Amino acid sequence: MEYRARSVYGDVLLQACGGEVMVAEVHGIWEVNGAVVVRTVGKIDGDVSLASVARVELERVENDLRLDGIENALVGRVGNDVHVNSGIASLRCGSVGNDCTIVGNGNAEVIVEKLAMMLS
Repeated sequence: MEYRARSVYGDVLLQACGGEVMVAEVHGIWEVNGAVVVRTVGKIDGDVSLASVARVELERVENDLRLDGIENALVGRVGNDVHVNSGIASLRCGSVGNDCTIVGNGNAEVIVEKLAMMLS
């Protein structure tokens, strides 16, 4: 199944999607649990929480980004913190406005081009 939206005003919660989720912009909190691919081509004004997703491609997150059980993530910009829990194979991030915390098995490829505070 495929989910597409141009602009969303308000909070979004998608569970057990099983397919591809693509959004241009979200003006609120965005949570997705259980998708194959999650993509944005614009900015997300609120916090983002993604879980059990194979591939993540985000252009811009204004607040916090939380990834749990994500295989691969490509992120342009995060305005605040990035929190990664368990199972990530690859994280590539252009810039992080605050801290980047990664918890897992230690075998992930992590590339952060610009980090304002601390990587742990």
